[in-house]
Amino acid sequence: MRTAYWTIIGLASIGLGGGCAMHHASKRDLLTQANVSLIEAVRIAEANVTNAKTVEAELEREDGRTVYEVEMIDSTQRKRTVHIDAASGKVMKMD
Repeated sequence: MRTAYWTIIGLASIGLGGGCAMHHASKRDLLTQANVSLIEAVRIAEANVTNAKTVEAELEREDGRTVYEVEMIDSTQRKRTVHIDAASGKVMKMD
């Protein structure tokens, strides 16, 4: 379980550190608007999808809101995506 979280943190770090300066600044701005951490968002997503493992998580802007998009694989090998409001921690939608 710990390995999965460190992998996610690594993926998030790559996403925040890569790209052009403007992209980097915009990701930093998103982080300042998030009251929920990446790890908290992953825990919320995993609590809402039974028997699923997180494979990727990203902080992004969606419909004017700062959200975490958490991608998971469930026990039937189906890809699931959970969108979590980064300010409140509430699940916005699940695909």
